[in-house]
Amino acid sequence: ELNALPDGSILAGGKNPDSDVYSVTVSGGPNRIRAFRVEALPHESLPRQGPGRYESNGNFRMFEFRVYSGTEPVVLNSAEATYDERDQSEKLIDGLNAGLGWCIDGRQGRRSWVVLTSDLQRSPNDQLRIEIDQTSEVYKKYNLGSFRLSATDDVGAAAHARLYSAFKLDELVNLDIALGKAFAANRINERAAASFARALEQTETSAHRDSILSDLT
Repeated sequence: ELNALPDGSILAGGKNPDSDVYSVTVSGGPNRIRAFRVEALPHESLPRQGPGRYESNGNFRMFEFRVYSGTEPVVLNSAEATYDERDQSEKLIDGLNAGLGWCIDGRQGRRSWVVLTSDLQRSPNDQLRIEIDQTSEVYKKYNLGSFRLSATDDVGAAAHARLYSAFKLDELVNLDIALGKAFAANRINERAAASFARALEQTETSAHRDSILSDLT
């Protein structure tokens, strides 16, 4: 049972099965898609605030990520995670489902994401079907609990994920704030707004967010 929440995220509910394949169908979006993103999000209803549903530690294990545009499978070229417990996120797109993939033990209760690159040119009338495969004979009940899906035509989406994984969170937030202030000083308002929004998006507590907003006003 998948429930759409007002912030655009999806929360899994009901009984947690041994394994599951989530299928989400959406319309609209950019005509050219360079990357898809899966955000694994904390939620108070999940064990250790998730983002997974595994009872003892709130982890999840995602083994395959598939996309269809209309009826055609979409070629995915690479996978880059901001945090990857076992450095196996590339296995999400190999089509093998060999019990390897993306998991986040050690980062429970916090937001992580994986970016999967493509070069999809599509008709705006084509529906996108996204499948998250968590099927395993070994790992039972490691289903994703709270997540958000998005697509972009930004060729730098994977590079941003790599940057995020290489630096501490506070360093990235401070960098985006500094960039935003520099853009604002030069009246490049659109890029300033994007930098400030990215800084706020990367915060993980309301106190940190309030501190940033206070610094900007």
